[in-house]
Amino acid sequence: MYALGNCIRGIVVTAVLSIRIDRRLKELMSKIQIDWRSEIEEFIRRKVREHLLREFIEKAREVRKGLKRLPVSCADLIREDRDAR
Repeated sequence: MYALGNCIRGIVVTAVLSIRIDRRLKELMSKIQIDWRSEIEEFIRRKVREHLLREFIEKAREVRKGLKRLPVSCADLIREDRDAR
């Protein structure tokens, strides 16, 4: 899985991301005591994780389609294993 953070010798490596937002929204944000940088970073992390998860699930489904099906159902295998005990 991809790392969502970068750390070299205990120092966090960061990059700057600049966006334009409505001036009124910026004014309203300044009136609220919230750590916006942390909030926005966490939102981006969640979105990246969701995207990567969807990618991995899609790749896993493609791999699964290429696998041959078992001639026996999973329920039969479980029942056989339980009966063997």
